[in-house]
Amino acid sequence: RALRDHLKSAHASDWENRWSRITRGDVAEFRAAVEAKAVVDPAWWSSLETQTYFEKVGDVVFYRYFVATLRLTSSLQMEFHDGIALASRWEAWLAEQMSIGDCASTAGTFWPFLDSPHFHQFKVTETLMSEMTQGICVSVTVALIVLVVVTGNIVIGTFAAFSIGMIVIWVVAMLPILGWELGIVESIILVMVPGLAVDFTAHLAESYNQAKYENREHRVVHALEHSGVSIISGAISTCLASLCLVACKITFFIRFGILLLCTVGFAVLFSLFFFPSVMALIGPVGLVGDWHMYIHPCLSREVEHQKRLRVDSVRTSVHDDHSGIGVGIRGSKLGK
Repeated sequence: RALRDHLKSAHASDWENRWSRITRGDVAEFRAAVEAKAVVDPAWWSSLETQTYFEKVGDVVFYRYFVATLRLTSSLQMEFHDGIALASRWEAWLAEQMSIGDCASTAGTFWPFLDSPHFHQFKVTETLMSEMTQGICVSVTVALIVLVVVTGNIVIGTFAAFSIGMIVIWVVAMLPILGWELGIVESIILVMVPGLAVDFTAHLAESYNQAKYENREHRVVHALEHSGVSIISGAISTCLASLCLVACKITFFIRFGILLLCTVGFAVLFSLFFFPSVMALIGPVGLVGDWHMYIHPCLSREVEHQKRLRVDSVRTSVHDDHSGIGVGIRGSKLGK
């Protein structure tokens, strides 16, 4: 536009012919117009040097590209899908501008495009979110299948997988709490969270399924008694290994160690409190949920006679016989 205005003022009689030759790719005419404009307006030439790339081959100067920079008023904190929509609107605007007026005559000479690191980051974030979500869903689905197959019970495996999913959600929620943004490092680590968290709940689910009791509370007590110490010991050893990672200097190891600590902490809470509570309330008893019997009744797990816990439950009864309130307590008793 600056060259065209210069041609209009300097060559009023034939500026249209000169401009037509420039738009058709006449390098000599273009170079002559630029040199004449640089003499008249040195400030324009100075700014053009910082935004134009050209190279000289022999005695011929080839102008490769030029840059037009503008600053948007949009916030960098917008959601990535809003940023992608904004970039698409700018792409559509540029394509429209290049198809009308003087720009249309340069279609075979100039090939404009948008370049913005922020637009690129919006697309990267979309890819990371998509692949992270897909990876987590695949991991939890695989954990569900393995738990159902190993425990032999659809209900127990489903509740255990749900507990693992809750652990993943809480670990993901730690990213904004820690002030982190979703990047390649965080995406890789979050995909690994289901695999790191599955052991704690899986041990308890298997212990609950193997308990030879018909009472839910007794089976939960057996599971905690059988696997509780192993879960705590495994959590302690994993936390000690995580502290070594946190002490590193590399960002990947530091963040991996911190998220590993969060994963272990939430895994212990959900495996020792949430999962047993769910099992005590609505956990399967007997052959409920046993997938073997759906294949053939002979494959179903046999329910043996009830075993006695080493510690029985304590029951308290209160009655009122109009002469006073009586309290009866059946205390704990030891079993063999």
